[in-house]
Amino acid sequence: LLAACSMTALTFLGLLPTAEFQAVGRGGIACTLVGPWVFLLALFTFHEVLARLGLSGPAVFLDKTCIHQTNKQLKREGIMRQAAFLKHSESMVIVYSRDYLARLWTVYELASMLVLQPRGKVVVLPTVLPRILCLGMLLVTTLGNIFRLGEARDFKDSVLRDSSAVAAVLSVPLSFLALVLLRRVAAEHQDMLRRVADFSIQSATCHLEEDREVIEGNVAAFVQCLGLASPEDGAKHALEVFNDPHGKVVILPTVLPRIVFLEVLLAAVFENVRWMRQTTAFKARVPVPHGTVAGPLLLFSSFILLILARRIAAEHQDILRKVRDFRIQSAACAVESDREVVEGNVVAFIECLGLASPNDSNEQALETFNSLVRERVPGALQHSLGRLGLRYQTVASMSCVFLLRPFDTINAYLQGERQFNSIVGEVVGSWTLGLATIPLAVAGVLYIAADRPAQRLGCNAFTAILFSKHAVFMLVVFGSWYACNISIERARKRTVWIALCASIVAVLTAATAYVYIRPSMRHARRDGMGGLSERLQDGQAADRDAAREADGHAPEPYVESA
Repeated sequence: LLAACSMTALTFLGLLPTAEFQAVGRGGIACTLVGPWVFLLALFTFHEVLARLGLSGPAVFLDKTCIHQTNKQLKREGIMRQAAFLKHSESMVIVYSRDYLARLWTVYELASMLVLQPRGKVVVLPTVLPRILCLGMLLVTTLGNIFRLGEARDFKDSVLRDSSAVAAVLSVPLSFLALVLLRRVAAEHQDMLRRVADFSIQSATCHLEEDREVIEGNVAAFVQCLGLASPEDGAKHALEVFNDPHGKVVILPTVLPRIVFLEVLLAAVFENVRWMRQTTAFKARVPVPHGTVAGPLLLFSSFILLILARRIAAEHQDILRKVRDFRIQSAACAVESDREVVEGNVVAFIECLGLASPNDSNEQALETFNSLVRERVPGALQHSLGRLGLRYQTVASMSCVFLLRPFDTINAYLQGERQFNSIVGEVVGSWTLGLATIPLAVAGVLYIAADRPAQRLGCNAFTAILFSKHAVFMLVVFGSWYACNISIERARKRTVWIALCASIVAVLTAATAYVYIRPSMRHARRDGMGGLSERLQDGQAADRDAAREADGHAPEPYVESA
């Protein structure tokens, strides 16, 4: 925002170039061309600026801080008390990679955090997210800039005018190229959910195998402490309880690459419509109303997206079935000797939280822990990444080229070439497209595609109904945005149109908020986990009271069982 305001001021002072546009008159081009790259620069470096100013502290990995890496005895003690660190942590940042849910350590840490801090903040940062964000912004911004400059009358006789027409034709194939480049990313996200579905603590990877005994022991104790298994059943039963498939699971959709593809395609189509509507040269070359060209192109492209989205939905339902087979005993452990320690910690942890009885076996406690992971981990990932696999902020940031465009048109008002209501209309139209229309279209296509995705499409009633619903939805959403633009143009001349424009914007905004901002975690689940945390705190308080009665100078204990 600071950079956009600065470039607007420099444009007004004549220090930055301007261009003549048909809709708003002479305006700047710096914000549209440079703004998205300034946004990325700030996104990747602002945390360093805060650290240099002393406004934020350094970030370190938990295992490097609380677990000794060379001394085996200190390392074992660190593993046994790892949950104590998590109990006093307000948030947990997960840098997710393909092996995160297959490793015994990381799953144990995440499950412990979900139980010990049910109201804590879990932030999941996939390692592919920066690539997706940069690629999405690159494609959307490049196409947006080409079309924006193509609207300028200054380039009427230049090669840029022809290049914008070529870009309008090639925008759809370019979006398919983006889809091909992101297929590897899609495979990584699908692999994430498959690993959750097939998780078993006994087969989890452990870098040092001698640590497995400590970790699995913690898991078994963890399950027994939660009351999900009895100590008499042994560690094996505790691990099996940890793997128990019962409980409702909400699967995190792996739609991140397809969302970028959808974003690029829809942005390109919309820019085609916008460019053809405002470009006099194109109207002279193609004497056909742009609606007869852009309308079929938009519907045809959206049907292709619908077919792709159906394949995604089919994969999600298959992953949902695999989640029920999750087992902690199958989790990988790089160092197999560590498995017994970790599973022992899990058993003690479950027992301490009252989910298992001390009479249950360790295997029963571990089975309880498996059930806990299958029930809580997908919901935690979904809560962090959003119900669509991508949070609204990320979708909107890819369309920042539309959000920054009004800053360039402000110069027309400052120069006295356009009235204030013209600038307001430009702001409303651009921001409605970037903040509401495109995100809403993304969510709608995915929702429609989830209807029986395994059924093959063909010449049947189901296909006709599915395509009809999709066509109606696309017409309603994009027709609403087009009606908003028409009402904006009319409102510049007659104020009676302002109410209609405001109503359309309000409806699109409310629908987008309902899809993206509605809480994705069940309050009942959070309350249930909060109850476990309260039980743990009560048990700790009882231990402290007993220790004080025995010895007035006894140190205040923490979660020894973990």
